[in-house]
Amino acid sequence: MKTFNINKNTILKVGKMSFILLLIPLVMSFSVEGFNWGFFDFVFAFSMFFIFQMIYQIFAMKLKSKSAKIILSAIILSIFLIIWITLATG
Repeated sequence: MKTFNINKNTILKVGKMSFILLLIPLVMSFSVEGFNWGFFDFVFAFSMFFIFQMIYQIFAMKLKSKSAKIILSAIILSIFLIIWITLATG
């Protein structure tokens, strides 16, 4: 059985990408009227981005073909969007 070997660079790369994705709502909160995220909204968004990116990294290590990775991306993105929209609408 193969083990998952996630190194420190992968975790840092995912963390940086999650932070970059948070810049979008940060800019929107200053420029769009009525867009008011609090501190915990940003913490939750960061954790969602980070967790789903790590899930992709773990499963993508096992896959060799590009088409399988694209399908994996579509599945993970669909699950992410379902959870995000469900939580956003209450």
